[in-house]
Amino acid sequence: MGRVRNQREPAFTAALARAMPRPMKNLMVLVIALAAACGGKAEQTTTPTDTTATATHADHHDGLTPELAKVNDVMTAVWHAPAGEQRMTDGCAAVSQLNLNIDELVAAPAPADVDAAAWTAGTTELQSAGQMVLGQCDVKDATAFDRELTRTHEALHALIGLAHGHHEADGTHEHTHN
Repeated sequence: MGRVRNQREPAFTAALARAMPRPMKNLMVLVIALAAACGGKAEQTTTPTDTTATATHADHHDGLTPELAKVNDVMTAVWHAPAGEQRMTDGCAAVSQLNLNIDELVAAPAPADVDAAAWTAGTTELQSAGQMVLGQCDVKDATAFDRELTRTHEALHALIGLAHGHHEADGTHEHTHN
């Protein structure tokens, strides 16, 4: 008779162990060890213009107030577009909606756990910056448009920082654009 199988050892493992030659067993152990060593989460290598980066960025801001989320949704689409003439064209097409959403945000009360004076100052800055973006659309100067869009983006993230505490109060944070 053959080897008596341990009660806790599955039948397939025992049969496989008996049937496999020793060099094959060693190779299998090596493959399993290498697979385990290489495991873990792969590092993300996307650029901010990738849809993956945009989705990740959107996920990063779950839980925003409805008004802040609406501003963020429009800003995300414009901000993550490649810089230059096309971004200005697309951004100018969206800037009216952006400013309407900013106006709704200004009219809404500050979140309960946020300093009302800081919130009002932040929404005022965002509103001013959004109007400057609109003004650059009339001038059709891509460099000035990008400068004002950056100001708007930083003002938005300063508000997100006030609401969530995971951005710096000055609007700086971990993602940028090209």
